[in-house]
Amino acid sequence: MRSPVSNRSALRFSVLALLLSFLVAGCSDGGTAPTVASVQLEGSVVPLQVGQTRQFTGSARDAAGNTIQGQALTWTTSNAQVATVTGSGLVTAVNPGTVQVTVAAGGATAFLSFQVVPASVASVSVSPVEATIRVGESRALEATLRDAHGNVLTGRTVTWSSSSSAVATVNASGRVQGVAPGNANITATSDGIAAVAAISVLSLTTPVISSISPSPMREGEEAVITGINFSPASQSNFVRVDGVTTQVLQATSTTLRIMVPSGQCLPEGPLELRVTVAGETSPAFSHSFRPDSVLSMQVGEFRRIASPNNLCFRLPATAADEAYLVGVQSTTPTAATVTPVRFTSRIGTPVAAGVTASPIRSPVRNLLRAPSDRWALHAEAKAALRAMEERSPGSLVSGGTARATAAFSAGRAPARVSGNVQPGDRIGIALPDIRTEGFCDEFVPIETVVRRVGEGAIWLEDVENPEGGFTTQNFEALSAQFDADILPAISSYFGEPTDLDGNGRIVIVVSRQVNRLASGLGFVVSTDFNPECPSTNGGEFYYSRAPDPDGEILKPDGNPAGAYPTATAVADAPILLAHEVTHVIQFGRRVDAGSEFPTVWELEGQATFAEEITGFRVFNRAPGANHGFDVAWNLPIIGDVDWHRHAFTDLAIFYGFQSETQRNPDAPHSCGWLDRNVNGPCLSTRLPYGVAWSFLRWLSDHYGADFPGGEPELMQRLVDNTQRGFATIEAVIGEPMPELLALWAASLWVDERITPLDPRLTHPTWNLRSIDGGLDPTARLLPRSESFVNYVRTFSVSAGSSAYFMLEGGNRPPAGIRARNGSEGVLDDFMQLWIVRIR
Repeated sequence: MRSPVSNRSALRFSVLALLLSFLVAGCSDGGTAPTVASVQLEGSVVPLQVGQTRQFTGSARDAAGNTIQGQALTWTTSNAQVATVTGSGLVTAVNPGTVQVTVAAGGATAFLSFQVVPASVASVSVSPVEATIRVGESRALEATLRDAHGNVLTGRTVTWSSSSSAVATVNASGRVQGVAPGNANITATSDGIAAVAAISVLSLTTPVISSISPSPMREGEEAVITGINFSPASQSNFVRVDGVTTQVLQATSTTLRIMVPSGQCLPEGPLELRVTVAGETSPAFSHSFRPDSVLSMQVGEFRRIASPNNLCFRLPATAADEAYLVGVQSTTPTAATVTPVRFTSRIGTPVAAGVTASPIRSPVRNLLRAPSDRWALHAEAKAALRAMEERSPGSLVSGGTARATAAFSAGRAPARVSGNVQPGDRIGIALPDIRTEGFCDEFVPIETVVRRVGEGAIWLEDVENPEGGFTTQNFEALSAQFDADILPAISSYFGEPTDLDGNGRIVIVVSRQVNRLASGLGFVVSTDFNPECPSTNGGEFYYSRAPDPDGEILKPDGNPAGAYPTATAVADAPILLAHEVTHVIQFGRRVDAGSEFPTVWELEGQATFAEEITGFRVFNRAPGANHGFDVAWNLPIIGDVDWHRHAFTDLAIFYGFQSETQRNPDAPHSCGWLDRNVNGPCLSTRLPYGVAWSFLRWLSDHYGADFPGGEPELMQRLVDNTQRGFATIEAVIGEPMPELLALWAASLWVDERITPLDPRLTHPTWNLRSIDGGLDPTARLLPRSESFVNYVRTFSVSAGSSAYFMLEGGNRPPAGIRARNGSEGVLDDFMQLWIVRIR
């Protein structure tokens, strides 16, 4: 008897057997697989060109015309020399002819017949592309035909023609015959595709160069040219090396001994030589050349090239991506000098094409003031005043310093304000009429009232000033700030003010007459330091515009002088006091010493410097701290006074700023900053302010530590020096001005962009890259980007300024870069090149 387990096993087996039998029966229902009744072949029967391919498709069908899936297809060609076919039906045309492609499946077949035709001509080339022959000589040209795949085509008809049969003819096989001197284009055409060879036909007397020795030629050394049809008379042969005429030392009909030119900044590598005899010029002959030196610089290295006969540098060929910042600079102290320049790049045989462009950062914000801003008008008025002072007979600027010094020494100072005055006292003042250059004699008498007597200044107010002006509290606050911050800051840097009138203070006059007579916000005149002038007040005076909230003051012509809100006047006053009282110090100390009077850029540059250091004192900041964009532009706004905005606005104008979308293409090279820029493309009277400040700030950063008293002592020595302009800088710093100008100009762009090998290429007090990058591109210093190719750039450079170029690119050929004057002559000896390798 079976166990229950055995019975369950037998039951499972029988069930499985039953299911298997059902499945077998189900699979066998319907009979055998479908039979292939036909094959269908699809594909275009248009002719194929040799080299072309085409995909054919095939399918097996049953008796009802239905496609049989998964049926294997077999592809064959009737002539594999004409066309081949792959197992997937891809046909490739091989040679011209007729061919049949067959597809078979299950005993059924289908086929298509088509033609293979020759490939069309896609390109024609002629060799040589250029050739020179003599009259009566011939030369064979060869035409190469290719299809669209670059395969060479043979057996095709080529038609030859000449653009000038009077110069050169060509036969059906491409042989050219010289007929007469001249140039002709020989054209080879096949299937409507053409190529041209340029043929020069020389006369039998045209000179031809066959060789040159030594190889390479060397700059300033001799070389021998061998050829034919030279003149035995040396002076009758004209030899040009890369376009530069050179001296022929000795000649025969077949040789010329020449002096390889020097001083032309020719690049290393093959140069073209030509010989001209009796008006006939030889074809160009290429020969290697080696200059006497090439420039090798490390990244961050600075070089200055000052030789007037050789403002040139050469760079060797390299495959590396390199960039060089180059400046063409004028170092003349004569502000009106403008020098035309031709800046030329010549290259040798290129290594390969390739230029890397410098990225331009996207704008962040533009915080520059509009040209109609009151500070721009103030600068214009100050510029006009300084111009008149240069012409005024009683002005110290025009040479009255010695007379003024002698007069004061003799005790002839007509002091109008004593040191014993008290608030409420009435004092008569002569306000110089600065509308004309005769303000030494011309003045407007005004009656003033003493409003405040501080430690450093006596504050006088015109009794006829409009209502709503400075209050007693305003005068007290301004006096307190002047005594606590402004006067201590500028005195520590530029020296204590003189006290020619013996009252122990600066006299500050707030008068409506300044609104009437001047477009500016205030002024200091040198005639106050000249006792010989009837308009003098005999001491240290500053005249300030009066607040005029309702705009009631009229100019002498009857037009409104313009409203000047009291709040605006309060905000302007600290900057004006720092700036203008610095002039008081400058004028007084020069008169006291009997020294020459400073130049405009010294006066305004130092006065703008005074704005900076006063702002540092107010906000407890210090030089050398690498201040960035926010400090420069007072962001977020702290207080009402933007101590540094003017200086950086001036720099932006120097760089070319005109608006948010426009920049001056001639900036900064045509923008002189040594004096008022009243001519030329820049038209900004602000440049002697902020640009000169930048130079003085750079000097202080790098040379201030050389003085026992630091940069304050440096600045005071500049004020007290007996010379003026560049001579003062050289005497105090002990370095040549051209070297200083070059380093400063380069630092304006280099600062914080690379790590220079010379730290003088930085601005330790300000992060110029941060400040530059925060402005619109039109307000930035943007060197002109040039690749290493042949070019000539012409421009003019104003005194003290530089033209900036960024020479950059990879795979550079050997290059020669030079600067000459507008007629390709030698530049004046005050012109120089400076270079910084950037990468």
